[in-house]
Amino acid sequence: MSWSDKSRLVALIAALAISVSAGVASASEDGFLPELLELRERAELALYFTKAALLAPETGGAYIDGLLQQVLGGADATSGDTDTIVDRAQRLLAAVDALPVDAPIRAEITAALESVHAYAELLAEEAEALPATAGTARIESLRRMHAYLSAAHGGVPFALPGLADAMAALPNAERMAAPSADLQKEIDLLLPGGTLFLEAGTYVLSAGLVIDKSMILRPAPDVEGAVILTMSDGTATILSIASTAPARVELHQLTCRGGAVGVAIGEVEGIVSPAPIEVLVNAVSILDCRSTGIRLASGNVDLIDCTVSGCGEYGLLVPWAGRARLIDCTIASNGSDEIAALGHRTSGGIDIAGGGAIELRSCHIADNLGAGLRAADQATATLSSTAVRGNTHDGILALDAASLHLEACTIDRNGGFGVRFATMACVMEGEPVPPDPFSGDVTGGGNVIPDDSTANANGAGGICPAAYDFLAGDD
Repeated sequence: MSWSDKSRLVALIAALAISVSAGVASASEDGFLPELLELRERAELALYFTKAALLAPETGGAYIDGLLQQVLGGADATSGDTDTIVDRAQRLLAAVDALPVDAPIRAEITAALESVHAYAELLAEEAEALPATAGTARIESLRRMHAYLSAAHGGVPFALPGLADAMAALPNAERMAAPSADLQKEIDLLLPGGTLFLEAGTYVLSAGLVIDKSMILRPAPDVEGAVILTMSDGTATILSIASTAPARVELHQLTCRGGAVGVAIGEVEGIVSPAPIEVLVNAVSILDCRSTGIRLASGNVDLIDCTVSGCGEYGLLVPWAGRARLIDCTIASNGSDEIAALGHRTSGGIDIAGGGAIELRSCHIADNLGAGLRAADQATATLSSTAVRGNTHDGILALDAASLHLEACTIDRNGGFGVRFATMACVMEGEPVPPDPFSGDVTGGGNVIPDDSTANANGAGGICPAAYDFLAGDD
């Protein structure tokens, strides 16, 4: 399903004005879904009266009256509702064509409601002919009505589709998926703001997933074992998050492995999201992506207790805009000799450019092939209580007019400088001279950034140029 198709599903939800109650979708009084819910409730109530009448010693009159009111209508003393089950089924059938959903979903709903309508008509005929007095004929009539109601409700193996099938075809607030499921379909059928629960196991995707509405993706309650999303090949993004309307998405306790990009935020297939995106990524591991672990094109993302490792280019890339806040995260062992050999491309732990902003608290940026963190253009990077160590190039490299704040960080054992600002005085061997010297704002202090004469030294020195040595002192 294309992104535009999925956007039409979002339009469906907006048209139905759906809210969520007790894990079941509900909506305003003049929408399609509340009519469907009301029909289901009426069928269930009629089924209750039928069972009660059959079990009553005298095939009780009060139960019969309640049954006939639900089936044949008549003034309700509490609500004034005079609709019949047939009336509601007919109205729903007439409204199906207006639902902006894909044709297969519409066909499923139509087929289910057609069978419900047929059973309702049989039910009404039986109710009108119900014998007035108790006896064998009355009991047989009630049994037939019970069968029609059960079939209309759905879930009877030998019956046509019913109300349960119509409900299942519509988006809803909570869904459960197993590794064999079509995850994109499960996402599409979920209400905005709903939760898709995943059973433990490995979900092998033949195409990347797209989330284009507010939702939560997480393991099922009390799940035992990991939930792993992986690609059957490495050419696509595993999970893209973008929307035509403001959205908030949460990802919890997942592992994304392989693919070209693990998670792309604010972008689908190179098209940047036109609406603001808020994303929470909690306890998620993104591993072994061919290119980049997390690509933030726009929007805001909070990453908490996450690991991004083994990706070929960057752990985290912010190419243009967006804000990323990382707390207790590890960005390690990213970058590759293949990328480094190209010369015109870099790799490393985190790369932020444009007008993007990044904040790291209590994180580890370690053992990446390239710089631990590279900030360019007008980007802003704020690091506190964070370790940047063992990266093959500089621990932190700042270029152009990027702004940098470092506080209580440890930056050691990196192959280049601990912290380097791109000026002519700090050009590394084999590098081109920067066309414009670094001109951004630098603040902070209280950091441990050893030079080449101390233990755990950075290979080329601590800080370059020396004008920024205050970063290694007290505030």
